[in-house]
Amino acid sequence: MFCMERPRWDGYRRRNFLLQKLAAVRGLDGTNRRRDGTVTNLVNAEDITCVMKQTRASFAKRLANGEDDITVHPITSLMKMRRGTIDYVLQQGAGDDVRVKVRGCPHVVMRTKCSPRRVAREGDEDDCQFHHVGPKLRRLLRTMKDGTKTRRKLHSSFYWGNIRKLNTTDHEEVSDGHTFWKAVLDRGIDAPAGCVEIFSRMNITSVSPGEAVLSLTFPSMPQVWGDTIASHEDADVACLLSIVAAMAALPDVCSISPQFDATTRTNVQQVLTQGSNGVSVPFYDMGITGMGQIVAVSDSGLDFNHCYFWDADGKDVYNNIARTNRKVIQYITYANGIDEPGGHGTTIASIIAGRRSHDGTTESMGQADGIAPNAKLTFFDLGESDGKLKIPSRVATFLDPGREAGARVHNLAWGSDPYQDEHSNEYQAFDADLDAYLNQHDDFVVVVAAGNEGMFCPCGLGKCKEPDKNSWCSYVINQEKSVASPAIAKNIISVGASQTQYGYKSYVNNYSARGPTDDGRISPILLAPGQNIVSADARSDGVTTCDTLNSSAGLTTNTGTSMAAAVVSGSVALVREYFEQGFYPSGSANAFHRLYPSNALVKAVLLNGAQDMLGVDNSEINMGFSFSQPFDAAQGFGRISLLHSLPLQGKNSFNIAVYDRQTIHSQDQHRRYPIELDSACMGNNPTLITVTLVWTDPPSAEWCSSCLLNDLDLLVVEASGRRTHFPNGRTSKDGQNNAERVKFTTFSGNNLVIHVVPANLISESQEYALVVTGCIQPGVVMPDSNSASAGGASVAPFFPQEDTDVMTLRNNASMPKWTNGLTTTYQSSHITDGVMFDVVPNSDLYIFGFDIHLNEGTEEYVEVWTKDGSYFGYENNKLAWTQLGSFAVHSKGIGRVTFMPDFAPVPLYRARTQSFYITTSTMNMLTTLQPYHDEGSPFASNRDLSVLVGISNQYRFGNISVGSYGWNGAIRYHIP
Repeated sequence: MFCMERPRWDGYRRRNFLLQKLAAVRGLDGTNRRRDGTVTNLVNAEDITCVMKQTRASFAKRLANGEDDITVHPITSLMKMRRGTIDYVLQQGAGDDVRVKVRGCPHVVMRTKCSPRRVAREGDEDDCQFHHVGPKLRRLLRTMKDGTKTRRKLHSSFYWGNIRKLNTTDHEEVSDGHTFWKAVLDRGIDAPAGCVEIFSRMNITSVSPGEAVLSLTFPSMPQVWGDTIASHEDADVACLLSIVAAMAALPDVCSISPQFDATTRTNVQQVLTQGSNGVSVPFYDMGITGMGQIVAVSDSGLDFNHCYFWDADGKDVYNNIARTNRKVIQYITYANGIDEPGGHGTTIASIIAGRRSHDGTTESMGQADGIAPNAKLTFFDLGESDGKLKIPSRVATFLDPGREAGARVHNLAWGSDPYQDEHSNEYQAFDADLDAYLNQHDDFVVVVAAGNEGMFCPCGLGKCKEPDKNSWCSYVINQEKSVASPAIAKNIISVGASQTQYGYKSYVNNYSARGPTDDGRISPILLAPGQNIVSADARSDGVTTCDTLNSSAGLTTNTGTSMAAAVVSGSVALVREYFEQGFYPSGSANAFHRLYPSNALVKAVLLNGAQDMLGVDNSEINMGFSFSQPFDAAQGFGRISLLHSLPLQGKNSFNIAVYDRQTIHSQDQHRRYPIELDSACMGNNPTLITVTLVWTDPPSAEWCSSCLLNDLDLLVVEASGRRTHFPNGRTSKDGQNNAERVKFTTFSGNNLVIHVVPANLISESQEYALVVTGCIQPGVVMPDSNSASAGGASVAPFFPQEDTDVMTLRNNASMPKWTNGLTTTYQSSHITDGVMFDVVPNSDLYIFGFDIHLNEGTEEYVEVWTKDGSYFGYENNKLAWTQLGSFAVHSKGIGRVTFMPDFAPVPLYRARTQSFYITTSTMNMLTTLQPYHDEGSPFASNRDLSVLVGISNQYRFGNISVGSYGWNGAIRYHIP
């Protein structure tokens, strides 16, 4: 671990300086030919920045001996063990498997599929899967897997079992630790039996393909250990701890932690969510029902024969995409492929987007219709037959399928169980993976249930192992830090539960998990109704009987933050539809105002309109009400209310301005947003002004104690009186959260200036979204990346019907018309991920669409990017580009046109170069090699514009292919 302490510098400057110094030191040794490797950001505080990087001890020592403000901390074996790992092994009871997760360092890659040739050479595919996990770790794994190995060979494989190697470590410097580990080794690996028996029972598996994350399972410990090693005659625990010690001593291992089962978050909603005080549903009244939206769910399973999902004419959805289906378009069978009767997944899916249909074709209003009843669903089945959830280690495993099918919101109503894992409130590798995913896919929203341990029962409800303590419970109310991973992630929307009954709707449910996170961030950040929510009930009898006006057949009610998270996921679909149908900024639909929001903007909109809660309702356990205020551990930013978040013509009376995908650089002083009040809107009354800033922060290191890496500050200054408002209920800046809100009342004539300040960035720049509501001058819609709301907004996925041809789409009156086009060629020679090319217009015009040339006739995910000027010199610089759209299209194959939908028009000016980058993620784009033409030479042209020869490269600004390439396809444009 390398740290640099220099208070007057920001994190980006400190980090770069530190890495430059390290590179210079490494360069002193001519024998160093290894790659630079991966840098993990650990801490970025006001005066210090720390990173983790694997390097030789000699290099680190040279750097530490320098005169700069740099300190070096070796990562010791004990530092790699997550807090509680040793206690977990010691305390496991009889009949419980012991499961430990071992995570390799960033440079370590797991090979999970081996070629037949390698299997033949290695002799065993199980051994082959460990080929690329680092030589020492691989050797250790193979030795442990083979229980017939001699004790002597096993003994020499362990760093802490070998006296010579043990003496080179620092364990003797920690007296208590040395005593403990000596006892472990004496009864474990150094014992006469040598742990051979337990190795033969151990199961080692790769948790997730492509990543060095291993799960070590040791079946059924015979009995409980006490507080010390000596209190037990069996050596199994000592052997387990010996293995933990051995793993931690390896340089290829970065962390070791217990592996726990995930648990679901279960213990009227349409009206409350839309903000109405009566029985009206204003967003439905305006036609916002989720139409055109797709929501992804990962959960226990789905009974899609239930009448709220049934499709009489539906196409196969198992591991397939059937976009023409009524409700469910995809079902990934990662686990058992069904939902048990009364299953959790069916409940969640129906709350999000269920829609009743008695015959599987004709829909009608039902008692359990979802929040977004006209949205469609993709489902990732995690449920196993024993009731447990099979959770992949890498989030992309369960997030990618839905996203590639067109979903832009994913619901996670499960997570760590604080009863099992007392450190579930800490930032973990899974949380970091979520943050990284959302940072990479900026139009994708993940909603996570916070958990149900706000009213904590230390012993009771079957949670304690002692049988005599399972029949009673002494509740602890308002249990702080009970919110659990993955609701600890920074870029997700973590959801707690509010009451549903009208008289108590402004109260938090007593079971709703409390924040803050272990490092002090606000979570849950949003509340939604979670009490007695009516939903579809999974059955085992085929197509179920539907409810009627006089019957609730096929329905159930459930309570928990799972239900609240589902309510928010459905609401996200409505927010996206609002922007995509052009309701911004006027409050009524306008096809020319369509916007495609980032995840930061969706989150900012919901937090901006969230309503304050009055307290916590503990009446269920006869303990009255407890106090709560905005931004505290119970309510976060408050309860979701769409009617307070987004203006609707004739339904509410405020305006909104949004600024999406704004970029600020580390060297900038601030970004300034003047806001004028609207006197006609205000009349003689004061107005409530609400301003919310949200950004997707880079992923942090697991177990971080200060997890925010890029710190932005939100300040709102009133022109009259020069009052300055700070965010999140504070009297000074917030340096912990990546969501900040200011709310205050002001008067006519008192204009405002909003400041966004890059207080301390660890990266060169940071994108963000800003939302302002009140009686202000409304925002405008422009295709300029620095303008209000439309800046860099991506275009929603477009899914033509499977059998619809391109000309039918173009002749459809509902599709945008194009009046001009330029086709390059469909005579391809090579296949690639993507192509960058320049366009030079001969007159002012707008480009608003492309046709492309794809290889195979499959569903494909395509991204379109642009930048002012030539791409040359910016081939690998993502920050220089603006994403125009992310599309899921059906490839027509070689020699045929694959149509893509229009995006927000890009203005081109006469003789000024504009560059474009069109890329797939699966190496499916066809292009034409130009061996006799250089980059930048003409490739295709007409009287209006010229397309120049460009390059091909790997997905998302990756490595550039050798040679020059001509882009295959057609440009759609308009000349004003």
